[in-house]
Amino acid sequence: SVAIIDGEHLGESWSPILQCISQLGRLHLFASGLDSEDQFLESTPQSTSTSDPTREMEENNGKAVLAAVNEVLIDKVFSSTVNLSARGVVDFIEQLIAVSEAEIAGDTKKGISGVGATSALPKVAGSGHGLEG
Repeated sequence: SVAIIDGEHLGESWSPILQCISQLGRLHLFASGLDSEDQFLESTPQSTSTSDPTREMEENNGKAVLAAVNEVLIDKVFSSTVNLSARGVVDFIEQLIAVSEAEIAGDTKKGISGVGATSALPKVAGSGHGLEG
């Protein structure tokens, strides 16, 4: 809710918020039984063993976290950016691009693995919607 209420004043602080949202996207993949976007994007997904205890634990953890998160608020973070000033939009987009680039690169220094590589990227394109003027 900080991003929704105080988004105008976040500046570079958008980065950890967007990283968190990205990791929630990664958890969503695990909860749905996918290991990565690569598997999601394949035209013929390979079946994975559901008997693997680590995988099963990751799926269950992902489901538990997602059950505790209000996805409407996550969407509202992005939809509320239409209320930002020009400077606020620039700050938001710069940090969204930085998080997307880190995901693509698999930047482990920022705690982002290649597994979430396309979580924030679609938001880059979608965030421009409604800002045309």
